Amino acid sequence: MTDVYNEIKPGAQAVAESVTRKRAALEAKHIILTDCPGDVAAYLPKYHHTMHEIIEIGPWQSYGAFREGAGRNMTRLFLSDEARVACAEQLSRLTDVQKRASYLFSYEDAADWIHKNVESEVMSVLVPLSMFATDPDAFRAQFLEERGKRFVRLEDAITKGKSPARPPCQSGA
Repeated sequence: MTDVYNEIKPGAQAVAESVTRKRAALEAKHIILTDCPGDVAAYLPKYHHTMHEIIEIGPWQSYGAFREGAGRNMTRLFLSDEARVACAEQLSRLTDVQKRASYLFSYEDAADWIHKNVESEVMSVLVPLSMFATDPDAFRAQFLEERGKRFVRLEDAITKGKSPARPPCQSGA
């Protein structure tokens, strides 16, 4: 009887039940937990962004807004101290902030969440094309030249009676 008592310490069962409940609660929150800390390395290529990085790319204005929205159900990787030790080589490629984070997120998951849950009113974005040119001044000069040629062609068409503009609607026709 003393062997059985020594084998199971007082309170050990309560602690095990508490850990099981906490683990189930964490899994319900879409947190990736691994049984072996070394398994975290398999998730690091995808999950390596901090909450701050996710907030910067998303529609959230604060940490609280993120926690109330995507923070409730966006998948994240739990980075325990044991996992940090087991995956030291893979973690060496991350920034110091990413190494210290408790949870790491994926940009792909954030994009999916935004696509499913955010309704955007933006229809188009204007970007100056000269940003993509190696020589913006030459690009601008070429554009102005082409635009000038277009206006000359339009003026010629109008003077010859071949206006590209539609004639006004005539009533009673």
